[in-house]
Amino acid sequence: MRISTNQQGSIMWKDDFSRPGQPLPTSLWTGTHPSILRPWDRRERPTSALRAGHLGTGTAVPVALKAPAVQHQATPAARPPSADVEHATSHLRFAVQPIVTAQGHVTGHELLFRWNSADAPVHPSLGAYATASALSHALVDGQLLTVHPLAPSVGTLYVNMDERFLLSPMAEVMTPDLGVIELLETITPTDTVQKRVQALHQRGYRFSLDDVESTDDPRWVLAEYVESIKIDVRATLPDEIPRIISLARAAGLTVVAEKVETPEQIEELAALGAQLFQGYAVQRPIVTQVPALPGCSGRVLGVLHQMMADGAGPEALSMVADTDPALVARLLRLQALHAPREVAMAQDLAQVLASLPRPVLAGWLTQWLIAAQHVRRQDAVARVSKQLSLYRGELAAQGVMFGVERRSRVFNRYRELVQTL
Repeated sequence: MRISTNQQGSIMWKDDFSRPGQPLPTSLWTGTHPSILRPWDRRERPTSALRAGHLGTGTAVPVALKAPAVQHQATPAARPPSADVEHATSHLRFAVQPIVTAQGHVTGHELLFRWNSADAPVHPSLGAYATASALSHALVDGQLLTVHPLAPSVGTLYVNMDERFLLSPMAEVMTPDLGVIELLETITPTDTVQKRVQALHQRGYRFSLDDVESTDDPRWVLAEYVESIKIDVRATLPDEIPRIISLARAAGLTVVAEKVETPEQIEELAALGAQLFQGYAVQRPIVTQVPALPGCSGRVLGVLHQMMADGAGPEALSMVADTDPALVARLLRLQALHAPREVAMAQDLAQVLASLPRPVLAGWLTQWLIAAQHVRRQDAVARVSKQLSLYRGELAAQGVMFGVERRSRVFNRYRELVQTL
């Protein structure tokens, strides 16, 4: 990604999945974006309400998280909420659906995108916005895996990714301690995809094949890198299900039967060899609402992204990040998520950044360029900035002008203030 600014001061970007010279992905919400304003695609299978779709070359990253079918029946002309309505909410939403054993023991959850302001349909071309938003809303704003009441029971988190998302820096945020990357059925296992999966697998990343409907699925070539497959039992021919289960079990893979709708179906699938189950027979998705952090500065995010690409170290990065309280709040939550043992030892923002794996930090910065450039609660950001400026003035009046003590005291005060956001 290459980032610059135009004459109006708006950040511009160019990368392999965007149009050259277009404003950074904040335009997905602050302007009219065709991928979210088109009517619901009636050609989409009714059993796949949020199936990922491909856009043409040169468009925004098309990644969509899959939701269980038919939560809310929408008319063909139903449209998603407008950007203004979405950004008017003080909260953010996401959903999780449990994955259980035949005995009902919860082993994990699939993360699902939800609009903040309405139970509206999601067009498949929304893609990267849906995935990045679900991850950011759940793991950062909602702190789903750290302090949220659901945290102890989440288990393994499953997140859908399509080819473009997989090949982007954003895939790096799904570290193996957090959960499993579901490789969507839209993925073609090209040499590039296979190398990417192999490289991530060698670093411990975990994978599952999503919506396997046939023993002829070309993604079976990735079987040596995945730990499980998910069978869409509503979309798969009944005669094909035993063959898929047999092939998966022979390869040492866990079989997850999804979209199961009755207890009897679970029993039948378990007898065939399926080990885990997901669907309405287990539980409908749990829609969760969390307070929204203030929006980040697009300019700061863009500069940091470019600095990361240029090899800047934690010290230099911290000097830029320090200017945006909304970003600092997110970075502190990232440390609690990815480097919890370092939280108590961090004495300044540079140490926070140094504690985060560099590819993971780059992945989150990329996601926030898409999902965190909103206009919520900028008054709170201004308040924290003012209070921090006053505190720095107080330290200067006390003669604490430079050195480790000043950095530590300012950082501790900053940490206290952003907890109020």
